[in-house]
Amino acid sequence: MQSQWQRGYSRRKSIRRWAKELAEALRSADTALVAGHSNADPDAVGSMLVASRILREYGVRVCHYIPEGPSKAARAILEELGVELEPCQPEGAGLIIVVDSSNPAQLGALGGKLEGSKIILVDHHSPGGLMEIADLPIVDPEAASTSELIGVLAATLGVRLNDKEASAGLTGIAYDTRRFRIIGAYTFDAASYYSSQGGRIIEPPSEEIGFSERYARVKAASRARVARICKELILAVTHVGSYESSAARALLDVGADIVVVVAGSGRARRISVRVSGRAVSSGVAADELARFIAEKLGGEGGGHAQAAMVHLPEEGGDPSNIAEELARSLQGKAARLCVRGRETRG
Repeated sequence: MQSQWQRGYSRRKSIRRWAKELAEALRSADTALVAGHSNADPDAVGSMLVASRILREYGVRVCHYIPEGPSKAARAILEELGVELEPCQPEGAGLIIVVDSSNPAQLGALGGKLEGSKIILVDHHSPGGLMEIADLPIVDPEAASTSELIGVLAATLGVRLNDKEASAGLTGIAYDTRRFRIIGAYTFDAASYYSSQGGRIIEPPSEEIGFSERYARVKAASRARVARICKELILAVTHVGSYESSAARALLDVGADIVVVVAGSGRARRISVRVSGRAVSSGVAADELARFIAEKLGGEGGGHAQAAMVHLPEEGGDPSNIAEELARSLQGKAARLCVRGRETRG
C-alpha cells in the first residue's frame, strides 16, 4: 500500500504530465468549445472560466456551451463578477474541453455530437462514458472539485488569471467542498493559487425555496418507499416530476441514509442518488449505486461517494414503476455493499 507521501508524489507527477499533454494539444488549436453539464453549478462554471483563460493563453479562441444554462447559484455568481459566457452551438467544434462531467448524457444536445472532435476532459467524478472517448482525460476522483483540478493545472502551466477568473475558481472549490469541510487532493494548493491571483469567495444571495420546489419535496416524502437495511441504515426511494436533487437532500435531512429519487413527467429522465456519511462508512457509495441503476435501466450513471446522478434514455419508463422496482432491487445491492464494507474493514 502506498504511503500518503507516495500518493502525493504520484499525483504531482500526474499533474505535470497532464499539464504537458494539455499544452501540446493547445498549441495546434485555433478555436475551442468549453462545455459544462446541464444546469451547471458554481464548480462547473468556475472550471469553465479557468479553462477558458488557459486556452486564451495559448492563443485559442473560446466559446461556451451549457445545456439549460447555469444554475441559479452560478448565475448569481456570474452577475456578481460581471462576467458573461460567450455562447456557441453544440456542433462543428474541432476541439471540445468538457469540465465537471462524467457522461455524454450530462451534455444535452452536445452529448450526441462529440464524434469527429478532439475531446479534453477535466473532471473529478468517478470515470464514466466521457473518459472512454476523451483524447486527453484529466480525471481524478480524489479531487473534491473540478475547480481545484483545473486550478493546479493552470498553476503548473504558469497561467496568470484576472481577479474575476480567480474568484470564480475559488468559489467553485468552496461550493463543492461545502466551504472546505470536504478536503480533496488538491484543495489547498488550488485555493492558494487562486488567492495569489486576487481571488475571493463569492456568496450567492440566499433565496427562499419557492412553492414548486417545496411541493416537490413534500410529494417525494409522501410517496417514499422506506426500508431498514444494514441493521441501522434507512433506504428511501421515491419519484417526483422535477427538483429531484432538492427532494433527495430533504429526505437526507429528515433522517434517511440512502435516498433515490426518480424524476420525470410521464417518463423518467433522471435519477438522483444521495447517501449519508453513515452509509459511506458502512460501504455504501452513491456513485456505485448510480452505476448499478444505470446498468439495470440502460442509462448512464456516476458521481461521488455521497452524491450521484443517473441519466436515462428518452424512452425511460414510468417514474412510479421505476421507483417501485428500485425499492426492491436496491435493498439487496445496498446489503451486499455493507457486507463488503465490513469485510474490508475487518
